[in-house]
Amino acid sequence: MESGLASQTMNTTVSLPARVRPKLFGRLIGIGNLSSFEMMFVVLGGLPLFLPFILFLGESGLAQQQPIYWYFWVNAIVSMPHTCATYARLERKIREGKTSWWFGIPLYVGIVAALSLLTMAGHFLVTMTAVNVWQSYHYVRQVYGVSSLYAGDRKTDPDDRKQFFWAYHLAMPLFILGRWDVLYTVWNGVPSDAIIPVRVPIAIIVACVVLAAIGFSRGISLEFKRFMANQTQFDCTPLIALCTYYFIHYYGFLSVANFQRGFMTVTIFHAIQYIALVWLFESRHRSKTQLSTTFYQKFPQLASFLLFWALLFVAGSIFQDHLLTMGNVFWLKFSTICLSAISVHHYAVDSVMWGRKSGG
Repeated sequence: MESGLASQTMNTTVSLPARVRPKLFGRLIGIGNLSSFEMMFVVLGGLPLFLPFILFLGESGLAQQQPIYWYFWVNAIVSMPHTCATYARLERKIREGKTSWWFGIPLYVGIVAALSLLTMAGHFLVTMTAVNVWQSYHYVRQVYGVSSLYAGDRKTDPDDRKQFFWAYHLAMPLFILGRWDVLYTVWNGVPSDAIIPVRVPIAIIVACVVLAAIGFSRGISLEFKRFMANQTQFDCTPLIALCTYYFIHYYGFLSVANFQRGFMTVTIFHAIQYIALVWLFESRHRSKTQLSTTFYQKFPQLASFLLFWALLFVAGSIFQDHLLTMGNVFWLKFSTICLSAISVHHYAVDSVMWGRKSGG
């Protein structure tokens, strides 16, 4: 998602008159030209809307299956539509020639074939563990990509650009490796049906903590430098994005005491942020031959986004719950393999279609 698309902005902004905007040391504090939609759903991933509910349910409430199986419904309503959103963008990118058609159906079929062979060879658990490590990297890279969209002047100066990069990437080893160490602790080293937890040596964890601390300090120092450079106003969006990045992945990946709540929070955050990001870029795209252009422009912003989300849910449910399960008649693991392949395809395609060469 790190690309040259950061210059695109929404028309509806939340810039406030100077007299009602807060001040800090004589500087007006704001969020630049962001729309309220971008701040709530893209930068914050809907966090202020659902986190209070997660905290209210608590650890035991989230783990229960009666009267409501929360994990099932979060997957159905949030996680599954977010992977489906990949194809809403991929279809246009392939049609415009900005992404190779090989990344569409051919790549997906190839992933299904590879996972099938690995499963028949008895390597499904090891393979899916590797996929889940990729998932952790995918999570942290997405927030970095979103933050890059709003980096502004942090991306123009070479030194600032490097500092911005390391502010996020120095923490990635901690979030990725730390997540597996937390899984090992919570699960007492016992594998699940799809993940093998790994005990990471304490020396490595300590080194990762030091790197993350350096990364956070570099990010804060960059924001302080920018604050001091402008004597009249300060756009705090990048600072909010940086703090959200560290909070969401510490809470979601590293907290043993909040394991259930953290996992649910980072999962919902990631999915909502992704759906909102896809909707944001597709709604900006203008094409006389694209039916979806009329769809995006016909409804108010929030209504259009929610309708887009609902359509992803319906399409994903039909494919996942009805079409894929038909293959289980021939092979009991057919739908499991195909669903796992969707996740792998999602990660692989994202690394290409959000790049600079693919454009907006």
